[in-house]
Amino acid sequence: SVRAFMREAGETVAPWEESHMTFIKTLQTAERNQGCVDLMEDLKGGKFAVKKMPTKWVTKSQEEFDATYGEQTEQPWMDIAIVKYLQSRGINYVCQHMGVFRDDLSTYVVSALASEGDAFSWCTRGPLPCAAREGAIRPVVRQMMSGISWIHDLGIAHRDISLENVLLHKCPDTGVLLVKIIDFGMATVSRYGEEVVGKPRSEERRVGKECRSRW
Repeated sequence: SVRAFMREAGETVAPWEESHMTFIKTLQTAERNQGCVDLMEDLKGGKFAVKKMPTKWVTKSQEEFDATYGEQTEQPWMDIAIVKYLQSRGINYVCQHMGVFRDDLSTYVVSALASEGDAFSWCTRGPLPCAAREGAIRPVVRQMMSGISWIHDLGIAHRDISLENVLLHKCPDTGVLLVKIIDFGMATVSRYGEEVVGKPRSEERRVGKECRSRW
């Protein structure tokens, strides 16, 4: 099923109309995909997260990507396909996929915006360690575990779970924080694998040091 969504994603790429979207700011870099994630606004005032990547890197399909970068653990078409597949199964722990677009140089993956950003940044804005902090974090962690459990039950392993790859969106009607898991570029649907995946040790040490200094 995931492979079918990969093929569909490559076959349904639409032209990118720059005049239809206004750049607001860059939310984060996407170093492993040689691009960035931008906050953009459409003509109706809707705000979206737009991952911009060089088409030379993404290529025009999973088949072309495999032929060009067969040894890469980062798989941009896998990321797109798994999000679309999870949406089709009614899993709400991912950001809504809005489409894939392309111009002469870049490929754009448009998703619904998570209003509160990633869980790492959210944690640094919260109260210092105390009962109130634990009470705020507990429902978020519960949702994270539930989301990962659903993904595993469908035969998918994310393989790069981190606070940066968990987004939070505040429901406008209730104010409840909703967890959204992102970045399935290293995910697999194979039961066994020997690839080295996840963040480099240097990145893990940097994040751990930053956590300690802020918390």
